[in-house]
Amino acid sequence: MTIHAKPLVVVGGIWICVAGLSATVWAGDPVGEIAGLRGTAMVVHQGQTAPESLSLGASVFQQDMIRTGAESKVKVRFNDETVSVLGAKGTLKITEFVYDPEQEERSSVLTVSAGILRTVVNLFVPDSKFEVHSATAVASMRATEWVAETFPGTTHLVVMRGAVAVTSTDPTIAGSVILEAGEGTKVDAGAAPAAKGRWGQNRVRSFEEQTALD
Repeated sequence: MTIHAKPLVVVGGIWICVAGLSATVWAGDPVGEIAGLRGTAMVVHQGQTAPESLSLGASVFQQDMIRTGAESKVKVRFNDETVSVLGAKGTLKITEFVYDPEQEERSSVLTVSAGILRTVVNLFVPDSKFEVHSATAVASMRATEWVAETFPGTTHLVVMRGAVAVTSTDPTIAGSVILEAGEGTKVDAGAAPAAKGRWGQNRVRSFEEQTALD
C-alpha cells in the first residue's frame, strides 16, 4: 500500500486487525524496525490492549506505542534511515510516518510522553515534515540530530547538529525559538519556549549517554 502525503509547512493510515487462531495480522506496511535493544521494551499496536515484548529486528508500524523499562533503551530505525533512541522509562508513539522515496515526500510525527528521545535524521527530503511532540513542545526538523526529554509539565530540548524550531503545543501561545548546535531550551505547560541558551558540555554529555545505544 502506497500513501502519498501532501507537504505540510508548520498527523493517518487505515488499520485492520484480523484475529486468527494463533496470531494477529496487521494491515499496512512496517515503517521501521528495532535496530538496538538494551534491557526490556514493549509495544502496543493500534487496536490492541495487551503489550508485546520487542526484540531485535521486530517491525514497527504507525500508531505503535513503545515503552522501555528501567535501565533500558530501544533504537528504532525508520524506513528513511532516521534513527530514534528512547531512553529508560520512556514512552514513544509513532503518531505518523509516511515516506515515499519515489515522490521524495515524508510526513512524520513522533510523540514522546515520558522519558528522553534522541533523533538523528540521516536523509534530506525536500517535501518533508518531521516533528517530535511532547505534552508541552513541538520540535520541527531543521536539524539532523537533537534530543528531547519530557517531564510532567515541561520539556527540555537540545540540538547536536543543524537547527530545530521549537514552539508550544498550544496553538494559542505565540512565540518560538530556533536552536542551533549546542543550544537548548525548555517549554513549560502554558508558556512559550524559554530563551535559548548554550548548554554546558556536562549537560549535553548526560543527554548523549542516556540515549547512546550501538
